[in-house]
Amino acid sequence: MKKYIIPVLAAALACVACNQADKFQYGKSVILMTGAEESPLSKDRILADAIPITYNFSVSATDLVSQDTKVYLSIDSMAVVNYNKLNGTSYVSVPRNTVLLNNEYAVLKAGTAQSANASVTLIDNSFIEEGVNYVIPVTAAGSDGKEMDIL
Repeated sequence: MKKYIIPVLAAALACVACNQADKFQYGKSVILMTGAEESPLSKDRILADAIPITYNFSVSATDLVSQDTKVYLSIDSMAVVNYNKLNGTSYVSVPRNTVLLNNEYAVLKAGTAQSANASVTLIDNSFIEEGVNYVIPVTAAGSDGKEMDIL
């Protein structure tokens, strides 16, 4: 029997990072996860037997940064739990030992508002169950910049 990863959403990697509407303040500059819509997770079903699979994403700011800013990345399964509670969804985080975070951080270069691509790689598909919507919960854990908060 073939196994499939069912696509989660257009912004599957970033969905857990953009769930803080209560923290949004109009006109305030922030840093957020972006670029997941370019990831294969947003396309038609992916044959899970084609391992490893690398997914690209980026980090963006809502304004230009004035200095090089490192945004530290992490995989946070609890972000999926919180997202599900707030949105009435039932996404499942991939097991931590099945995915590699290929970049410790992404850099927003001075005078820009988007980082180069960072990526995660799915290295094991043995956990996949048909009909389950999986998420690789990459989050922006913090930054070395002082001018913008993480959304």
